[in-house]
Amino acid sequence: MDTQKVIPNEQGIKGRALVAAPEPEWVTVKDVARRFSVSVRSVYRYVSQGTFPRPRNITKRKTLFNLGDVRAFFNGLPDGRTP
Repeated sequence: MDTQKVIPNEQGIKGRALVAAPEPEWVTVKDVARRFSVSVRSVYRYVSQGTFPRPRNITKRKTLFNLGDVRAFFNGLPDGRTP
């Protein structure tokens, strides 16, 4: 999601520019699968094998993954490899 913010340009004239919103710290399993090009089933399989960061149950119906943990996991894999 992008937001607008008033910023001055080189000539000091104020105008509107799009500023990227901060990235979320917690993401759903669908977001994890989409970001790292794996299936939702694969994410849960990796979790059950103990090779992937476990999600947190935020509510009874909402389970989220910490994006920093997931990134660290994928950054630690050799290029082109999956767990």
